[in-house]
Amino acid sequence: MLPGCKCRNSPTKPTEISRNTRLTLPGISPTEDLLRWGRYCTHIGFPDRFTQRILAQEKVGFAGSLFSSEHNQTFSTEGSYAKLERDPKEKYRFILTIDGINVFQWFRDMARKLLEKLGFQPKEPRQSRGRSI
Repeated sequence: MLPGCKCRNSPTKPTEISRNTRLTLPGISPTEDLLRWGRYCTHIGFPDRFTQRILAQEKVGFAGSLFSSEHNQTFSTEGSYAKLERDPKEKYRFILTIDGINVFQWFRDMARKLLEKLGFQPKEPRQSRGRSI
């Protein structure tokens, strides 16, 4: 959870989302996808207050640390914004973006930058040439 969070408009100590919290968002019916994104936002370290604003599809500015399960690493940012946007491909799905980039790609970019700072050259993905007969 954002230790020492300097998030704009954040409480001093984030609280856990109550399991009884009802998601009543204007213009959006509560869906399974929204519930998953709510749990994910809490998991990576957003305080409840931010998670509720993100689920309301507001642009939320923050500075602090977020945790990536994929990399088992916490990444810090001095000033970023998060927003939940509708998936252009699937009408009833959502995509969480940080600084306009898909959250999963944002974590990959942060991990790559960290490895580069440590002196490691990450492997570039190879393109398959297909099977030759």
